[in-house]
Amino acid sequence: MATAMFTVFHAVVMRKLPVIEPDRVVALWTFRDPSVEVGLTLPDLEELSRESRTLRDAAGVVHWGAAAIPVTEGDRPLVLKQGMVTHNFFDVVGARPVLGRLFRPEDGVEGAAPVTVISYQAWQQGFGGDPSVLGRGLTTTQDLRRYAIVGVTPPGFDYPVGTDYWTMPRQFDLVDVVARLVPNATAETARSEFLTIARRLDLQRQASMHPSSPW
Repeated sequence: MATAMFTVFHAVVMRKLPVIEPDRVVALWTFRDPSVEVGLTLPDLEELSRESRTLRDAAGVVHWGAAAIPVTEGDRPLVLKQGMVTHNFFDVVGARPVLGRLFRPEDGVEGAAPVTVISYQAWQQGFGGDPSVLGRGLTTTQDLRRYAIVGVTPPGFDYPVGTDYWTMPRQFDLVDVVARLVPNATAETARSEFLTIARRLDLQRQASMHPSSPW
């Protein structure tokens, strides 16, 4: 029942996003599925993308959604909600910036300079709609990491719900999946395939963590 409610909720959210063909975008997750012990890691996401026949491309969204993280912009304190997504997230959903750019593949390379994209609402309310916001930095108080602002999402882009700024996941983060369907694939066939792959990856992980004794 929880899975069904989550699927319906996300289908409604996706349809409301200002993206290309929102009805072809699906959210896939393992949370509360008793057949999968551990959610997807970033390497799992890459494996899913290689193996899937129903998904044209798949992006990761850190599973806790938008979290309120105190940040500073210069000497100015702000409380903004952070969402963490993989570098291809905005391409997968088909979003276009109103200012600057969104994430690029090179932003996800290890050692790349930290960057962030802010929401239209955060741009208007936190920065007065100032176009010179590009290049300014948000520093998270939890780890003092400075993210350069490179772009602003379109009005109404709100995924995970409530996100004010987006950064990229860390290697140890678990992710839910947001993906675009191939032609003729349905959300149900994609979900079935996704769970099949996720279960196998989970079993492989458990086997590697608890190898059989040779004695």
